[in-house]
Amino acid sequence: MTQIVFSCTNCGALYRAVQKPRNLSKSPRSFNCAECNAPVHSWEGQFNYIYWRRFVPAIRDEGVILTKQSEAADALEAFRLLMAFRSIRDRAARLRIVEKAEAMAEHQRDDEAADERRRSLSDSGLH
Repeated sequence: MTQIVFSCTNCGALYRAVQKPRNLSKSPRSFNCAECNAPVHSWEGQFNYIYWRRFVPAIRDEGVILTKQSEAADALEAFRLLMAFRSIRDRAARLRIVEKAEAMAEHQRDDEAADERRRSLSDSGLH
């Protein structure tokens, strides 16, 4: 079984599913986005997709020391995300994804700055 990452062509939400071979030819199936109800993927034939889950990539802290194994896993995950992003043909959907990612990064920076201020105040004895 193989894990596959899909992206909603409408809102850009990411999903992870497990691809497994089908034993019998079954009727076509599909999966819709939990966010906007747009079709994410439809299929028939030799494979089935099971265990659909919303996928949110992890953001690593700067202070974490990465091993070669974790760097390789992160690189593979980044490549899968890039391929999912590149498969979106709708320019407006791609723009929404970029805007959401930028907003998430800005929120992360704000949280880190607030944490740093709290640590600084705590270290100086001011509360």
